[in-house]
Amino acid sequence: MIVSFCRYGVLFAMLIGLMLLTVACFNSETFSSIAFVSEIDGDAEIFLLDPNSGDTTRITSNGGADIYPSWSPDRTKIAYVSDQSGGYKLYIADPAEGVIKRLLLNADIQIEPFKPAWSPGGTILSFSASSAGDFDLYVADANVDEKQEATRITFNPGAEQLGDWSPDGEWLVFHSSGMPAYQGLWLRNPDGVNLIQLTSQNDRNAKWSPNGGDIVFTRQWEDTSQICVASKQANGNWRDDVNTDCYTPKGEDNQSPVWSPDLGNHWLTSLLEMVTQKSTL
Repeated sequence: MIVSFCRYGVLFAMLIGLMLLTVACFNSETFSSIAFVSEIDGDAEIFLLDPNSGDTTRITSNGGADIYPSWSPDRTKIAYVSDQSGGYKLYIADPAEGVIKRLLLNADIQIEPFKPAWSPGGTILSFSASSAGDFDLYVADANVDEKQEATRITFNPGAEQLGDWSPDGEWLVFHSSGMPAYQGLWLRNPDGVNLIQLTSQNDRNAKWSPNGGDIVFTRQWEDTSQICVASKQANGNWRDDVNTDCYTPKGEDNQSPVWSPDLGNHWLTSLLEMVTQKSTL
């Protein structure tokens, strides 16, 4: 059984049983669909669900695992990772044209099975990959059909995992783990310059607010997690002192926060408790 909820721009899903759901909810003239992953036929495939009619459309069909679909900003393409050819690779599907292409990247990197992220302009994909043991952040041109060299932009000891792009495309927020001295949330320019450490605790799942002034994230403890927000100073920048506030108690397990798409009230979700909380920041 799949339980999903979309209200005030907040979407979350709970996995129950054998079906895996990964969703993206939006309104678009091109598509007003939910992209999800189902294992209904034994392996993970990507489908679209029309929320009005309930009709589903199958996007992928192969013997591998096709996971972590991510819509492009103009809602015309879906990036995802798949191990259909052995080892995880990046693919881009065009549902309207029925075309799927693989991004031909340098063979010495191993793609992490995690959701890729589109730049706000829809031309660059960022993702986590490894070439020497630990995962780092890479970027690649989403519009190139021939083979290309993905650009590595992080070099911290330990593993880095992508969080989100800033709305203006100037920054990527990511979390670093594995090495205590480098633990926390970091900012990096997609050109590979201007590295900034935002936090120094076990923080992850970062999402930028639509206005670019705040970053919501989860702070992990032993068995629980809090929802917290990092905010830059008024008229300041991310290099200045950053305010960090947590909006859920330490003893609860609150995960997977997302922002309302409007710039009014901000809504945070608790995945496990199926609760939506309103927070005025």
